[in-house]
Amino acid sequence: MTLIKKFIFVIICLTGILSQNFSQQLYYPLEFLKAVDNGTRTLNGKPGTNYWTNFSKYQINAKFDVESGIITGNQKVVYFNNSPRSFNHIVFNIYQDVFKKGNIRHTIFDTLDIHNGVEITNVEIQVYPSGKVYKPTVSSQGTKFIVQLKQYMVKGDSLKISMTWKLLLPKKNTNRFGNYFPNTWFVAYWYPQIAVFDDISGWDNIQHTMQEEHYFEFADYDVTLQTTNNQIVWATGTLQNLTDIFNKKISEKYRQSLVSDTIIQIITQPDYKNKVLKNPDNSWHFIAKNVPDFAFATSNFFNWDATSIPVPNNSDKRIGIFAVYHPQSLDYKKIAQLAAQTINYYNDESPAITYPYPFMTVFNGNDGMEFPMMVNDRSCESWSETVFLTTHEIAHTYLPFLTGINQAKYGWMDEGLVMHFPVKLQQQLDPKTNRLINSVFNYSYNAGTETDAPIMQPSYQLTENEYWQTTYFKPQLAFAYLEEMIGSHNFNKSLNQFISQWQNKHPTPYDLFNTFNNVCNINLNWYWNLWFFQIGYPDLGIKSVELKDDAYLIVIEKSGILPTPVFVTIHYTNGETETLHETAEIWKNQNNLHSIILKTNKNPEKIILGNPEIIDVNFKNNTFVLNK
Repeated sequence: MTLIKKFIFVIICLTGILSQNFSQQLYYPLEFLKAVDNGTRTLNGKPGTNYWTNFSKYQINAKFDVESGIITGNQKVVYFNNSPRSFNHIVFNIYQDVFKKGNIRHTIFDTLDIHNGVEITNVEIQVYPSGKVYKPTVSSQGTKFIVQLKQYMVKGDSLKISMTWKLLLPKKNTNRFGNYFPNTWFVAYWYPQIAVFDDISGWDNIQHTMQEEHYFEFADYDVTLQTTNNQIVWATGTLQNLTDIFNKKISEKYRQSLVSDTIIQIITQPDYKNKVLKNPDNSWHFIAKNVPDFAFATSNFFNWDATSIPVPNNSDKRIGIFAVYHPQSLDYKKIAQLAAQTINYYNDESPAITYPYPFMTVFNGNDGMEFPMMVNDRSCESWSETVFLTTHEIAHTYLPFLTGINQAKYGWMDEGLVMHFPVKLQQQLDPKTNRLINSVFNYSYNAGTETDAPIMQPSYQLTENEYWQTTYFKPQLAFAYLEEMIGSHNFNKSLNQFISQWQNKHPTPYDLFNTFNNVCNINLNWYWNLWFFQIGYPDLGIKSVELKDDAYLIVIEKSGILPTPVFVTIHYTNGETETLHETAEIWKNQNNLHSIILKTNKNPEKIILGNPEIIDVNFKNNTFVLNK
């Protein structure tokens, strides 16, 4: 070998080694590395010994006029700074200001829903422990409301912020919340809410534009809602004044449902004729502890089914499950039982973590959207759609609520996982539908196009088409192929560990990646890098098929960047078929070719690569015909 050839050979080898080593390293942004240095994060996926979260306690009194859609209220929020950082202002999210004239939004709204913004008045600060009260300087920036403090809050400080406010809810927009039927509303993002202050970014200053979802801090809520016109209210939290509101019959059925395994019809249409409420006007009092948000729904004619299930390993406690629906909604007659089956599965199978709240209410509004202890779901025409929507939205209890994910940055962390881990449950309840195939179909629309963005691109930067693909379908496939590769035991163990150790905290994707690496004791960085960070698409093809000695050598070529499983079907001339399967792990060494040896005494006629569960942008090179 000449000196030049030796030099070229060494360079090629070094390039291969460097490429392989690079694939085993994760990119960490400087903010994350700083958090590791500060002891709030680690490189094994666990929170650091110095990890902290701030906390709030809300006391809200509000009145809701269902005819006009106007809510007026006042609130007192005690805010605790548990962080080692000091700051001289408090940031509130005013999500309803997405409807304010001049604000940026992804969605086109009916002009009737556009208004002058949420009116916030009488803002006061009470400083502890002095008790001094003052009126702060305030300002608005898009959907953020800034309260300027006269002195810095340091670690251990707390203060009370009081304010009154008034807002007009949209009547035309029904995405995630809104007015669905006469006197029937699902109400969300309706009060000024203190934004998250975390160890990565400090204050969350990402503007809400109605496409990306939210980032919540954990808090206690004590909420009193005044209604008129015989409205019934369902909400996050536990109702405190049941017997003050309902007549004796309804109150008894409510209590009975909380100890029953069967469905109790708390309110049906005939009940309304007998006045289910003691008074037409009521103050509904709810308390919720350590939850990231508070939502409520109201109607004066909806049916109400209820049941309950036992809390695992605690026979003295049960989880109340409500289905609240339009009397003509046929699928909702099965929702209470379906919700019970769903929560039992999540308790026992995956993520195998006990449902963390005392109630779950499935409300018959529109679309499909999750809230702590509640979901807002449309009526569905097919059982398949009903199963998917119910199981999907309830799964969000774990991600992003129990595990406080920043959905505005990393929507895929909850949506991708929630698209994936209920799949086996969905298959049990609806054997005719394969949700993985559905995601392959949906992702195929933009796979490999200019709009095929890396999963790790922040959610608030995505266009509408990019958002759906990158947040839902693409990450579901990534997690599905990962589970096949590492095994269901390792996947479920890793998911359980991730949720358990980040309960009531705020994990980043790097905490998720490192948790899987640590629990599985496998360096999966090559997989994370390719599926989550790289620009690329999935494309496999059959490069060649050769008969060598007594075996066929089938060479599979990976032309795309994203690693996928290999599934080969051999069709023999006698009509029989045989399948060969490899997981995506075969691509971990950055190789682009993989050989499969087929030993057979039969005569292959045709070899087909792929199946409906595996995404592939080009099928032209997936069939090889022999014996022409």
